[in-house]
Amino acid sequence: MTQPNIIVVITDDQPGAIMGGELTRTLIRSMPLTQEREDLTWYPNAFCAVPLCEPDRATIFSGQYDWHHGVTNNPKDDDFVEASDIANALQAGGYKTGIYGKRFNAFPFSTNEANAYCPPGYDHCGVFFRTPKPWDYKLIEGVPGSVTVVPYPKFVNNVIFEPNYATHKIFEKALGFLDAYAPDPQQKFYLYIAPFGPHEPASPPPSDIQAITTYLPPLSSFGNVGTGAPQFFANLLPINVNTERNALRSAERGMLSVDRGLNDVFAKLAQYGRLEDTVIFFTTDQGVGYGDHKWHTKRIPYDCAVRVPFFAHWGSHGMHPGTNNAIVSHVDIVSTIAELAQVAPPAVQDGVSILGESRTEALIHWMGGNAGGKFGQTGATPSFWAIATGNYKYCELGPDLLSPGEVMLHDHTVDEFELTNVANEPAYQNVRTALANTLAELKP
Repeated sequence: MTQPNIIVVITDDQPGAIMGGELTRTLIRSMPLTQEREDLTWYPNAFCAVPLCEPDRATIFSGQYDWHHGVTNNPKDDDFVEASDIANALQAGGYKTGIYGKRFNAFPFSTNEANAYCPPGYDHCGVFFRTPKPWDYKLIEGVPGSVTVVPYPKFVNNVIFEPNYATHKIFEKALGFLDAYAPDPQQKFYLYIAPFGPHEPASPPPSDIQAITTYLPPLSSFGNVGTGAPQFFANLLPINVNTERNALRSAERGMLSVDRGLNDVFAKLAQYGRLEDTVIFFTTDQGVGYGDHKWHTKRIPYDCAVRVPFFAHWGSHGMHPGTNNAIVSHVDIVSTIAELAQVAPPAVQDGVSILGESRTEALIHWMGGNAGGKFGQTGATPSFWAIATGNYKYCELGPDLLSPGEVMLHDHTVDEFELTNVANEPAYQNVRTALANTLAELKP
């Protein structure tokens, strides 16, 4: 097998991968150009490794779970070992490498612009300096040893300057990378694109602010935790319906520019005759609730936060287009890239290649607390370990300050919206025991 070019596109907090059709409902509205393509393989059983930005992004870079790569929460992104990024192996293997968009929230781990740098393993960069934002952000641009921190203001001459919308700019930089390397049929390249959209505040550009005028009809899990829910979720206050619906619609509007940017990437590859020898992976770091199970954000074990949109363009290098029901985890992306590129990953892998034998379950872990890792604050959630199989999701919460140690078991064959916890039902005790044993084997 010849080595393909590889592109990874990671959105930020993209909703819409709940079972029961939510993936289709949201993507038809927010990614219409992508939905029209017939050369993609969709994976409806794809899961993040950690339902929080920085730990899961570290997994996507390294192919390791959080207890191995060390980024267990958002404030710990500076614990990431940059030598573990698969880009290092690709660069050493002759690939030209570029990264555009979000590296980590606090990158480059210093507020001093003089300390900005191009992440190791990349020949070119255009990454957010410190806090990623849709407007009024800064990018670290350049090459190893020579970078500049460039501001991109929202207003130019007192008028909103739409070309500076972050998603537009990130894809513009990525297309420039393709213009530099795609024309040479002998040059392999690796491109990592991570727009801020549709993370809150989605703040879509003026051209999209009036798009998608209707609301999606609510799912049965919207504002509803069902029966047998752990005490933390059962005790949540009712949601503000209008707030949640507006937030979801704003996120959908924010995805429209991602959809156009991705379409431009496909067009650029086709322009240079490189589409068939390029593999593209698309996903998000994790989902968000927007009212599902009475929860607004992430860091919970329900599908709204842990099941993620995921598709691949394999070209001539992998699966057939269509729907593939194999279970996929974000921890598998690096192993798959390494197999495609015929390189050895720089870090010991926790994942398996998607091209190989399908995994039987996805492991999901959250250390607990809020994005700052502390309990007792707004947004804090219980710690949990969970595994998702083709038919079930089994989850152990706590014990910690927010859960005395509870178990959830959902049968997705009859409960696609996870509204009935059957962990204590006699008919499911054999399933519970088997999944508990599997989880125990997978834990470190």
